[in-house]
Amino acid sequence: MAEAVQSWWMDPELPEAYVDGSGRLGMGTDGLARKNLAEFSHAHADYRIKAHQNEYDRVDAILALKRSMQSRIDHLDSLYGFKQYPEFRQLGPLGLLDHWGVIRRRMLHRMRQLRNAVEHDGAVPPTLDECEDYAEVTWWFLRGTAPLLMPITNIDYSGSFSRRHRI
Repeated sequence: MAEAVQSWWMDPELPEAYVDGSGRLGMGTDGLARKNLAEFSHAHADYRIKAHQNEYDRVDAILALKRSMQSRIDHLDSLYGFKQYPEFRQLGPLGLLDHWGVIRRRMLHRMRQLRNAVEHDGAVPPTLDECEDYAEVTWWFLRGTAPLLMPITNIDYSGSFSRRHRI
């Protein structure tokens, strides 16, 4: 059973503050396997796009890109426990990451819808150029979320606390 996750947030506008977040939890074997699954799925999609022979390669690429994104979301959820945040019920995982300023979800949401249409409704897959665009968006998603895979476990703070009163 997974250990409960508790998160703490600090105001980045603390006056005269120095925060050292160097105490990072190692990724471990399971974390590395999860990280690799997302990256290998993306590499598979890239291969299918580059070796494009027919529309089935494009379908496979879109499915692999969605699998890559979902693998990363699941990994982040295992670390941060998305459901503990009140915003999660309304926003979902992509919306929560967008709300936190980690990603912008518009194209990722569009890709999820496209994947559902292609896989479940038999829709025509996107063009090769569009597949390349989705692969790039997914690549940026993986890079943008990679630093979150090793959460900070301790913080050394040196500074003074004071309350500012606004009039």
